[in-house]
Amino acid sequence: MLKQKIIADKTLTLLVLALFAVGLAALYSAGGEEYFWRQFNRGIFGIALMLALSFLPPRGQQAAAILFFAAAALALLAVLPFGAKINNARRWLNFGAYYVQPSEFMKIALPLGLAFFYARISKLRWRHHLFFLAATAAVAALIIAQPDLGTALILAATGMATVFFAGIGWRSLAAIAFFGILSLPLAWLFVLKEYQKKRILILFDPAQDPLGSGHQTIQSQIAVGSGGVWGKGFQDGTQAQLGFLPERHTDFIFAVYAEEFGLAGSVLLLALAVLLCWRCLWIAARARDRFGRLAAAGIASGFFLTFGVNLCMVSGMLPVVGMPLPLVSYGGTALLAAFLGFGAVLAVARRADGGR
Repeated sequence: MLKQKIIADKTLTLLVLALFAVGLAALYSAGGEEYFWRQFNRGIFGIALMLALSFLPPRGQQAAAILFFAAAALALLAVLPFGAKINNARRWLNFGAYYVQPSEFMKIALPLGLAFFYARISKLRWRHHLFFLAATAAVAALIIAQPDLGTALILAATGMATVFFAGIGWRSLAAIAFFGILSLPLAWLFVLKEYQKKRILILFDPAQDPLGSGHQTIQSQIAVGSGGVWGKGFQDGTQAQLGFLPERHTDFIFAVYAEEFGLAGSVLLLALAVLLCWRCLWIAARARDRFGRLAAAGIASGFFLTFGVNLCMVSGMLPVVGMPLPLVSYGGTALLAAFLGFGAVLAVARRADGGR
């Protein structure tokens, strides 16, 4: 009998732990010991869960995938009538002292769900891809209704990436993207709310509303730019320590990190994220079945898209959309979802290496 390794893929595991450690350091500087220890305890639980999931056999992986997708979908449906309203948005379900954001779980559940259904089709045809794209659009519509446009776009892009890896082809995907671009004027007129339109317009000139919609962007750009090449040093960033930077422990944690560790530290952080995605895609390429290939590739795509959007948002290259930095930002749901996703990838890696 083949003796299974405790850690299915050491490289992937080390990259996940490295990013989490960077996040803890930045969080300690941004929010102090209270936030640090809360995140640390959540991380310990998440790491244990990630390693436990890596031992799931193939049938267990697929059963867990569809159950997780169904639970995430039901939670999304429950948010609109029963969700807690915070800052004019219903994105959370309240369970006593805990708030859960189902859309964060859906970032992982969607590629897993798509992988599950694709694995059951012996001969793929165009109508299958079209159906799964429509299902992705339906999920994104539920999140837009919260409203959470940023997460909805990330989910739509993750779904499209998973369908692409399933074999839809560049031309078909480009055609879908083209029609999506053509629909932007309709989205501007009938979908976007006034505050969302204002955030987009503010992107081009944050100074027109420096104390309102442009405040976050201006303060974040100051923090990122003032870090220079080597940074100001740990806990020496003025924007974070003096309280100028809003949401510094959540969506804008990268600004804290960039101010204190500079361009060099930012390049290191980005390199860790790129290597993590590459490792997931490498595991996807070695997967023994379609489910494993699509699950690993889809999770890698969602992670990279979320990471990239957050960095662009904090740097002033994209509008502020309320997007946490995976494994780095403070937050229980997003952190747990990330560990769940990488646990699924580790399960694929274990089978690719001969595990059962």
